[in-house]
Amino acid sequence: MVRKSSLLYGLVAAIMACAAFSTADWQPMDAARWAWLPGTLVGVVAGTFGGVSGALAPKGRACAAVLMAGALLLAASVGMLVGGILLLAMRRSWYLWYMWMLPGGLGCIIFPQMLRGLRRVYDQAELRRLSAKDMTST
Repeated sequence: MVRKSSLLYGLVAAIMACAAFSTADWQPMDAARWAWLPGTLVGVVAGTFGGVSGALAPKGRACAAVLMAGALLLAASVGMLVGGILLLAMRRSWYLWYMWMLPGGLGCIIFPQMLRGLRRVYDQAELRRLSAKDMTST
C-alpha cells in the first residue's frame, strides 16, 4: 500500500533539511532561538494526524491517505532521529541534537504502533461494512 520510494524520499528530505539546518555557523543564541521549531512542527502535524485519523478510521474513510500520512510522519521521525545522531556525532551543541533526537525518537516509538492500530481499526470497519452488506442481501 505504501510505496517504498515515497518513504525513502521523505527520509532523504528530512536528512537533507537537518544537514542544511546544521551546517550553518550557529551561535548559541541562534541555536536556542530556532532549534525548537522542527520538533514543534512534527508535534503539531502529529496531533492533527491523530485527530483526523481518529475521526476517519472508525468510519473506514480515507484509508490510503491516512496510512500514507502516518508512513510519511514515521519517515520524518526516522530522518529526525538520524539527523540528531549526525548532529551529535558532529559535536554540535545540545540545543541542536537534542531538539532533533527527542521528537525523532518519540516518533519512531509511537508511529509504528499507531499505524498498526489504525490498520486494525480499518480492518474492523471493513468487516462491519461487509457483515452489514451480507445482512441486507439475505
